Amino acid sequence: IDQGGSSERWLSCFGTTIEMVSETADAFFDQPVGHYILLVINDITGIRKRQQEIHLNALRELMAEADYIQGIRETVNAAIHQLEEPVNLIDAAVQALRRRGSAGDGNDLVLSAAEEALAAGKVALENLTGSVPQLPMESKKPVNINELIRDVIALSTHKLLSQGITVDWTPMLHLPAVIGQERRLCSMFRQIVDNAIEAMSERSVRERVLSILTRADRDTVVCEIADTGPGIPESQHIKVFQPFFSTKNTTSAFKGMGLPLVQEIVSDHSGTVFVDPAQPAGCKLV
Repeated sequence: IDQGGSSERWLSCFGTTIEMVSETADAFFDQPVGHYILLVINDITGIRKRQQEIHLNALRELMAEADYIQGIRETVNAAIHQLEEPVNLIDAAVQALRRRGSAGDGNDLVLSAAEEALAAGKVALENLTGSVPQLPMESKKPVNINELIRDVIALSTHKLLSQGITVDWTPMLHLPAVIGQERRLCSMFRQIVDNAIEAMSERSVRERVLSILTRADRDTVVCEIADTGPGIPESQHIKVFQPFFSTKNTTSAFKGMGLPLVQEIVSDHSGTVFVDPAQPAGCKLV
């Protein structure tokens, strides 16, 4: 005890040593905890691009199938429309011959031939009517109109670029969903866009702009699609929705089925469609 100093001094040093060892043990069993945020960034541009390509390819196949069925429907309906006129004329002739036959004019042979022609025409009409293919069944679900329009523009990109058409699209940021059939609504918008592209493809049209606007009016979703084409005369704003009526210079029997199809789809979704008479130039469908 006496070699390194007094006994009190040694005890003091010894006590300090024990305290240091105690603090080291506490630090070993009670490690400090730190909280950190690890931010990981993955570039999914390529993945999103492939997903979009797959989606558009699937949609393109569905539209091709719908176009095929719709084309057959239009062809058969046009044939029915063309056949109805002579059948109605034969029917009128039969009625006239029957009235004359009752007067004893001796037209039995002509009347018999006309009746046979009328019966054959009615059978042909029934067969054609029965051969009209039915549209595929599609359930209704919430549909985002902005997404449909975006897909239609993507599908029509080649046509728009080839005709030098600029797209002015103003979608509403938060547009309410519409309960409807997605495939039919997509076909409707593509029909309208195709009509606008065709109207602006004329040589006389210099400024070619396709304007699309979506907005919400209370519980109704409103879509306005306008083009800078030659437009539709105001006297024909209602007629363009009639089957087989067309403002185009064509003699085809299958003309005038685009806008009637649009009106049919809109009506099936409890909506309305009309040509805006206040449009100063071109044509606007609302």
